[in-house]
Amino acid sequence: VSDELSIVYLGNIGNIYDFESLLEIIIGVREKRKIFLHIIGLGPSLDELLASLNKENVDYIYHGASFDEDFKSRIISKCWFGFNGYKSNTEVALSYKSVDYLSYGVPLINSAKEDTKKLIDLEGIGYNYHAESLEAIIDDLSRIDLDGIHIMKKRSYDVFRKSFSEESYRVDMSSVMNKVNYK
Repeated sequence: VSDELSIVYLGNIGNIYDFESLLEIIIGVREKRKIFLHIIGLGPSLDELLASLNKENVDYIYHGASFDEDFKSRIISKCWFGFNGYKSNTEVALSYKSVDYLSYGVPLINSAKEDTKKLIDLEGIGYNYHAESLEAIIDDLSRIDLDGIHIMKKRSYDVFRKSFSEESYRVDMSSVMNKVNYK
């Protein structure tokens, strides 16, 4: 992980995602530190997103759409945060996108409510934000250092391993099956 704060966006580039806040966050943070965005995905809002990034002179790489795990791992695992931001009228408790980020040991920048918000608050695996007030997230991202991000990255992967991995699923299912068989 380099000194440059890097954010990755993975997945559908559609109209339910809060790219306006992502842009404001990047602009706010870059006043205090170097920041870079990686984008892996495709969708109907791609041209609009790239035009906004170009207009604001945001440093980014658009990698296109990819389902190649090695390719995604090389990019995502080096990033400091994964963007899991949704427009306020979108209801998402836990997205596949957030689990993907955690599987690479990448903490979240999150606006999803319910399960994801609680997980971040409880486990310290990223930052929650509200589109109406971005000052706190901009401040948090401006101040986090390499030690802090290494701790968050380790926690993120630990949460994935403990709660969302294939191994954790097997353990949970085995426990359920044992309870059912004893009744």
